[in-house]
Amino acid sequence: MTDNAKTIPISIAYAPTPEEQRYLKLNVPQGTRVGDVIIMTGWLDDDEELRKWFEANRHALKVDKRAWRVGIFSHKVLLSEVVRADDRIEVYRPLTLDPMQQRQNRLQSRQKQSN
Repeated sequence: MTDNAKTIPISIAYAPTPEEQRYLKLNVPQGTRVGDVIIMTGWLDDDEELRKWFEANRHALKVDKRAWRVGIFSHKVLLSEVVRADDRIEVYRPLTLDPMQQRQNRLQSRQKQSN
């Protein structure tokens, strides 16, 4: 980066487990892409599952709505998306259970408790 390169503030959040949350505020050069920011965090070095997903999707041209793991302000985006000032990049962990199945399980549990 040259001395006159303009930087912008962004943040990035990731909760690899329900118990662990990571949040960073960074200043990055204008034109930086979402994938570049994820690399900058170092999170790919210590999260094999995230690294495998990243490598498999780094050149994707389309967001897979069901299995996509990256967004900006809850809107899923490609890793090639250019970040803007004050963007909050979110790295999502994969679902362990389908949301409809979770609702069904809760309903069944409530029904058992009421009997």
